[in-house]
Amino acid sequence: MRDVRGFVERSSPPKHFCRERLRRALLRGRKAEWVLCRVAGLAATGAAMAVVVAWLMDGAAFSLPPPKLLEEQLSMARGLKDFSESPILQEGELQEEIQEQSKEIVLRKGEGFEDALKKAGLPQSQVKEIVEAVRAVQDLRRLKEGTKFLVSLDDQDNKVMQVEAELDSQCMLLVERSGERLQARKEMKPLEVRQRVVSGTIQGSLFGAMERAGMPASVTLALANIFDYDIDFHTDLRAGDQFQLLLEEKWIGDKRVGYGRILAARFVNKGRTYWAFYFNGKATQEGYFDNQGKSLRKAFLRSPLKFTRITSGFTQARFHPILEVYRPHLGVDYAAPTGTPVRAVADGRVVSAGWDGGFGNCVKIQHGQSYVSMYGHLSRFGAGIRSGTSVRQGQVIGYVGSTGLATGPHLDFRLMKAGQFINPLKVNFINADPVSPADSGVFKQLVAKRVRDLEEGPTIMAARAPAAVKSPQN
Repeated sequence: MRDVRGFVERSSPPKHFCRERLRRALLRGRKAEWVLCRVAGLAATGAAMAVVVAWLMDGAAFSLPPPKLLEEQLSMARGLKDFSESPILQEGELQEEIQEQSKEIVLRKGEGFEDALKKAGLPQSQVKEIVEAVRAVQDLRRLKEGTKFLVSLDDQDNKVMQVEAELDSQCMLLVERSGERLQARKEMKPLEVRQRVVSGTIQGSLFGAMERAGMPASVTLALANIFDYDIDFHTDLRAGDQFQLLLEEKWIGDKRVGYGRILAARFVNKGRTYWAFYFNGKATQEGYFDNQGKSLRKAFLRSPLKFTRITSGFTQARFHPILEVYRPHLGVDYAAPTGTPVRAVADGRVVSAGWDGGFGNCVKIQHGQSYVSMYGHLSRFGAGIRSGTSVRQGQVIGYVGSTGLATGPHLDFRLMKAGQFINPLKVNFINADPVSPADSGVFKQLVAKRVRDLEEGPTIMAARAPAAVKSPQN
């Protein structure tokens, strides 16, 4: 019969009890208990020997104790001697003993959870028990390839006692025995959000500088999106431009599991400093604002593409490479690989999407009463883009191609105002709504704090160190 600790009640001699206790400590990996047992055995042996020596040295103790008592003492001494001389398992042998009581099961590609348990050699009854318990809290079809399950078995009857698995960086699956049943649950690991300052100097491109700082492309794109209305990353970047950003990082324990929002940023481009602060006030729509509270979002994007180069600008006389004549080029050509997404520069309504002579596949979008944007030489159109469709600023309306009169893949982008073509690179568009006066006090406090964070926060450096951050000036 087992007691509440899982031990078997025995009426065996002391030496058998000690050996049993030692064996269980080894199998269960309880090294501290094993050491204490060994020390207790040696101490008991020493104490018995001290009693015998003291008795022999006692002048009054010349008579032997009663035979029955002597026999009991000798039996105990022999048992303690056997215990103290039992072989000590080496570390490797101990690990082998422990490992015999657990199985690590890895989910392979194309393999079901139940099949993986069977291949590990678990009996059908155990497989069924585990699967039913896990299915109660987890969709088995969503278990990922490579997930490791550690199955712990009872050393007496080989019952499944526990199953552990890390489902993802934030979630643990735990299955434990409660009486005669297995019960499963999920435990979410505590997520900590930390702040980090990332700094860099442009040598060739923003992507290159951010990559040197160890930042993924997603963070680079987020930074570019913030300043998308003021800086054209195709034409405006210069070697020596500098940036700093205050970034949220997501951590679980000592492992970084992702990135959050950019809280603040500073970008020095061609000697001019641009600021961005994320703010969500009670009377202000969330977004990014400069140090004066003006929204960084404008009615039009500076460019319909990201991170490409201009091959032809707006001019009244350009030599056409196919027609071999000089003629006006009333737009801007952006060179980019075929399939590069093309964005709508502003909210609007599609007035046409189809073949348009030398422009090939072309989309035209009406923005309010005055403006029309035009996107030529597309390889194909964006999902759902057709005449009459409403689009949002930044929405993909097509993909770069070389249809129509084109010598290679590029985008011919044009902008009209009141029926006349205008140079898209020289248009200044109005900003969205600024920080509400009701939130101005809170916003000023936020700006001061974010500037201090940029100055004092832990920093990841990229390329040459940027100049020290200065407080925003009016």
